[in-house]
Amino acid sequence: MADVSAVPLVALSSESKFLLSTLLNPIKCIPTDDGYPRDWRGIADLFSFSGELIPAIASNPDPISFILDVVTKKNPKTVIKDLQIVLEKIERWDVVDDTQPVFVKDAEKYYERMERNETSAEITDNDIDSKMLTVDDLYRVKAGLSIQRYDAFLLSADEDTDFVEQVIEYLEQKHNLKLCIKDRDLISGITFEHTAIMKLISERCNRLIVVLSPNFIKSTANEFFLNYAQAIGIEQNHRKIIPCLYQPCELPPQLKYTLLLDYNRSKLYDFWGRLKDSVRTITNDTLKNDSVNMKGEDVKVNLPEVPSTSTCSLNSETTPTAAKETSTEITKTKSKSKLLSWTKKNLSPKPAPPTNLSSDDSQNDLIKKLPSLEGLDDLESPSISMEKTPKKVKKIKSIKACAKKIKSFVIKS
Repeated sequence: MADVSAVPLVALSSESKFLLSTLLNPIKCIPTDDGYPRDWRGIADLFSFSGELIPAIASNPDPISFILDVVTKKNPKTVIKDLQIVLEKIERWDVVDDTQPVFVKDAEKYYERMERNETSAEITDNDIDSKMLTVDDLYRVKAGLSIQRYDAFLLSADEDTDFVEQVIEYLEQKHNLKLCIKDRDLISGITFEHTAIMKLISERCNRLIVVLSPNFIKSTANEFFLNYAQAIGIEQNHRKIIPCLYQPCELPPQLKYTLLLDYNRSKLYDFWGRLKDSVRTITNDTLKNDSVNMKGEDVKVNLPEVPSTSTCSLNSETTPTAAKETSTEITKTKSKSKLLSWTKKNLSPKPAPPTNLSSDDSQNDLIKKLPSLEGLDDLESPSISMEKTPKKVKKIKSIKACAKKIKSFVIKS
């Protein structure tokens, strides 16, 4: 049983006040042994109401309710136990017994309310609240995480729920992809639904799965979101829309030159596998890992094999790890030596082919064999016997030109 000694009169319910008014408003002629009236007049006397207020109370249609309102305003700390003591003094034991159950009920409600009021609602942060678009955002922000991103936003007609359920079951439950569905994920009470969906498509969903059907084509809202997603894809320069033809219909103009996933032709190819691969995104880390693996494979193929008998042979006590490291060092050494030998062979400068007049010694010998200055004019005489080959004729002409230059230098000096 709840303790009424700490429950203020303010906690009295309308049911309790109505019961008190019914029992105490009627006038009782016989007073108590102490001279207190056994009705509302005794209550007013014991709560120290002055005589000037008695006429005002008497003229009120509900004197007890008036008295209780004045008491709670004058002294808010007055509790239900004080009222029970006053009832005992005016010897209204019947009222004490009849009101005890409703007083206990009021006390229980009061304690429940006080316990509930120990925690207060948090102040709304407008910046954070404006970013809360889906139910997932609420849980993630409470856990200290960032707002939810989705692999794809699913756009469909309301009549195509059967196919939409299949898509959700396959992508989310079997392949752990995160989809955003308007009726399931959006928070209720968003003022502008179209604005929220546009923000989700452009900023927080990697793809837009479009379930095409005659019912989808009829919706102007779906047409608007489709045009918006196409513009976002062009602006961001990436593949945004994944069209899935669920039922035959006239394709929108913006999708006539786009590759479709036709559900009605699923016997020709794996429709669900293609849909899963189309939704998934490839990160930069995946591309880096793939490129590293490809480079590693190329190196592994091009490296020469390690011969079975080598100068650095492994003994039987060598661990597998040490053997692997030693084998790698030997392979690197062999590759390096082959590279150096190839460089020396192909890139080293080649000696110039020998010619009769290329070296200084040959030129000096030629100058020594030249005739004296007095006989320079006789160079054309038949004393110089040479075979008249084209190469020798060219050499003779060059020698004559050189002799003339030397003669001109001597004459000037």
